[in-house]
Amino acid sequence: MFLQNRHCSVREDITYAEYSIGGRGGAFASGSARSEVHAWWGLAPLCTWRGDRRAGGLAAGACLAQQEKGDKEFGVDGAASIMNSPVSGMVFAQASFGKYLSNNNYIGAIAAPVFTFGSGNTSGGLLTGGEYRYLFGSNKTKRLWPFIGAQGDYFFERSGGVNQNLGVVAPEAGLKFYVSQKTAFEVSYLLQIEFGGGPYSGFGNRSTNLILFGFKHLF
Repeated sequence: MFLQNRHCSVREDITYAEYSIGGRGGAFASGSARSEVHAWWGLAPLCTWRGDRRAGGLAAGACLAQQEKGDKEFGVDGAASIMNSPVSGMVFAQASFGKYLSNNNYIGAIAAPVFTFGSGNTSGGLLTGGEYRYLFGSNKTKRLWPFIGAQGDYFFERSGGVNQNLGVVAPEAGLKFYVSQKTAFEVSYLLQIEFGGGPYSGFGNRSTNLILFGFKHLF
């Protein structure tokens, strides 16, 4: 099967095309399609073709760098810090999986192992929970999507032979930059506010500032 473009004109960032679809036996459907055209920086314009009912509902895959309602997203990001005198540090890695309820609303789940070391003490933990994000932009946004959001998590930590169970509330803000049609680079700031039993009883007695770098992929 092939798609033959017979006529194309551009008017106010809208492309209109007539097409026919054929195979070995010749053309068997024809129709028209409209799509928005977004020119990427330094690249040729990209578009999304969506066939109408006259062509049997033909719809090609979106080629715009943006998330759409129903898209699923998997991501990996993390942060690390190492301090001298005395040597100490922290390693934080996070995997996420979620779904876009609309172009601007995302909801998902996260899991993150956490390791800290220093002063003769090493601890490890696992953070699990959910997150919500609101992305600022519209269908005409090209590559860059600012966002804000929040996480609500459960954190299990073992430190010095003692187990701790903590709750975490974490507001966040960041930027998503698409490096291809489906893959984006992200940088975000996360403020983890902990509460629970033991020495950290009470809301906000311990908090952590994180700057995360990572990649997200739509499918």
